[in-house]
Amino acid sequence: MEPKKYEYIDSLRGVAILLVLAIHVGQHGESLMEIAPLFDKFRFAGHYGVQLFFLLSAYTLMLSNQSRQGESFITRNFFIRRAFRIIPMYYFALIYYTIDSIFFAPYFSIQENMNEVIFSDVMKNICFLNNFYPTMPYYVPGGWSIVAEISFYLLLPFICRYIVDINKAIILFITSLGISCVFSILFFNFHPNSLILYFSFPNQFFVFVMGILVFYLMNWRKNSLNKFLFVILLLVISLYIYFIPDKVIIDCLRASFILFLFILIISKKQYKIIVNSFFSFVGKISYSMYLIHFGVLYWMSRLNFVDFLPCTSKFLCISNYFVRYIVTFLISGILSYITYQYVEKFFMKKGKKIIQLIK
Repeated sequence: MEPKKYEYIDSLRGVAILLVLAIHVGQHGESLMEIAPLFDKFRFAGHYGVQLFFLLSAYTLMLSNQSRQGESFITRNFFIRRAFRIIPMYYFALIYYTIDSIFFAPYFSIQENMNEVIFSDVMKNICFLNNFYPTMPYYVPGGWSIVAEISFYLLLPFICRYIVDINKAIILFITSLGISCVFSILFFNFHPNSLILYFSFPNQFFVFVMGILVFYLMNWRKNSLNKFLFVILLLVISLYIYFIPDKVIIDCLRASFILFLFILIISKKQYKIIVNSFFSFVGKISYSMYLIHFGVLYWMSRLNFVDFLPCTSKFLCISNYFVRYIVTFLISGILSYITYQYVEKFFMKKGKKIIQLIK
């Protein structure tokens, strides 16, 4: 991909991580829920930044696959590149948060699911098997989304081989909604937990497929869309909303559709308010920031460094939240820039060298 031409993708990643920060910053310190409920509801929508990451991931990987057509051993090289891009930083985070949970978390009760470290669970986290054990703790906070990414990577070579136009992408989207619905109904009967249901890959797969739809809509030719298939899609969405047993998943579908339109708009018209050097820079370090900001917030809480203004009024409470947000962003940003330069880039270069060597 040409770096300048696709600068908007990095900028959108920057938007995504800033949204994720919005939800997690509000989980520490003075609560906004009672004093500023409307603002708190707006802040809570930040957790859909993860869905924006998923959409962008699928879209960019489809772009990358298109640009690499004709490459020898394309599937093997894809897995090498993805492994060296995602796994090293994830393992660094896993080591840190596991040590943190052993020596610190039991005394501060910040990470409720980390008070007892079980070796077999750590091994499952290492092997990205969390989706097969839905009640198992994620030793990397937010690790569920990394596991979802890895799960999608395993499917992508088959998707690239068989999903070759907009109509097949729509069929895949219909299929993904069917998988989500069946999984949700079966899972809800045995374990009615909205959060676990939301984290599970079968309920996030359709978000990735929407990213694939973005790719084909960008290359859409007039009259190439099967009208009958589009009508079926609308019917399936209606049935999905009716039968899905949990509102959290419906909200996820609704938010993903809004983000889907957002990506389409920005890709067509790159507004400077979104596509600029600041968001692009934040987007580049967004993976490190996603993994690091949890630790920053935990330590800020432990050191009682989360409330800077007294929450005696709505204005002061919201101002206190924004100060906490800025402090979290600055600390996380500095640490993320360091890990991006010396961990992420280092291993990405190693991945490229391995591909060159085995050629």
